[in-house]
Order: sequence, then structure tokens, then C-alpha cells
Amino acid sequence: MEELIRLNENGGEFPIDARELHEKLFDGQEHFTRFNDWINNRIKDYGFVEGQDFYSEFSKSTGGRRAVEYHLTIDMGKELAMLENNEKGRIVRKYFIAVEKAFRQTNAIKLVSKEVRRELTDALRDSGLNEKMHGFGYKTFTDLVYKMVIGMSAKQFRVALNLPKDANVREYISEFQRQQVAKIERAVQSFIDCGFDYNEIKQMLESKALPTNKIGLLS
Repeated sequence: MEELIRLNENGGEFPIDARELHEKLFDGQEHFTRFNDWINNRIKDYGFVEGQDFYSEFSKSTGGRRAVEYHLTIDMGKELAMLENNEKGRIVRKYFIAVEKAFRQTNAIKLVSKEVRRELTDALRDSGLNEKMHGFGYKTFTDLVYKMVIGMSAKQFRVALNLPKDANVREYISEFQRQQVAKIERAVQSFIDCGFDYNEIKQMLESKALPTNKIGLLS
């Protein structure tokens, strides 16, 4: 999906920059309402609530008067786009709806992946296998899974992408790869519950190895 308006994923519930939304809605128009007037009037006229629909903050100082920046929820962005009652507004609103759907799908995959990971670590602990592997069971199995999906260990992946040492690899792989990781981890957990050791599990997995060269690093 082509990016129509950049969303700040670190913005949490308020990923939309209102100033950028204003620019997109009024781009190319000869006469349009100034940003400050537009956002303040919309907030006042339609009862948007700070902390619920948006939050505001002063921009970083550049030596002059600091501007007030507004960060909006996707719902508020959709409503503001709809209020323009024109083709641009409808395009922007449809874009936000598509983005929201993609966010929900991604979050659902992340939740499943997190739960599968927890079940695997519980299995390693309860089976005593992590202790038998001198405390390296979690890391060893994790690297086995990552090598099958992305062709390298977690450490190698962080180095390849110049990531911090404590970066969560799952945040930097594709949704497809995240699903593959969960699929293999679920199989590993089942093998552990059946009493197989690391070498046996590794041999069984590699006999059905994924074509990592076709998956790609960040496909």
C-alpha cells in the first residue's frame, strides 16, 4: 500500500501529524484555511477531546516562537477527512481505514507470535532441557529457528542491519517471516513435550527445512 500520509508508529494511539494531514487535504488549493485556525476550529466545533482524540505539544525551539503541534488518533484523522466532504477527504479517509486494518492484522500476528514464544520457553523450562544445555537452551533454539527462516542467527541479523544488541529481531522481520517463526516454534515446543533433545529436534526440522533463500531477509 502506497504511503499517503506518514504515520509515526512511535506515536502510540496518536500516530497522525495534524499539520501533515492539513497539507494533504488542502494541497493544490489556491485558498485554504490556515493550519492553526483549521485545527482549533475543528476541535472546538466538533468536541474533540485532548488526551482522548489528540494531544498537543510545542515544537522544538529554533530560536523563534515555538509552534503548537497536534498528534491525532486514526479515528480523529478519519473524521477530519470526512468533514471536508470532497474527493481528497474521501481518499484520505479510505487510506486511514486501510492502514487501521493493516495495523489490526499486524498486531494479531504479533500477539500469536508472543504467545507461541511463551509456550516454547515454558516447555524448555519445565522439561529441564534448558538446564541440561547449561542455560543456553533458549538462545540455541531461537537461533535454530531464525536460521531456518532468515538464514542467520539473531546476533548475525542484528549486525547485518546495524541494530542495537538488545533489539527484538521479530520487530524487524516481515509478517510472513514472523508467522514462519511461530510455526516452527510451535513444532519445537511439541517435540520438547515429546521428550526429544536438541540434536534430535534439529535433525527433524532440517529434514523439512524452509527455503530460506526464497524467503529473503526482509521480504
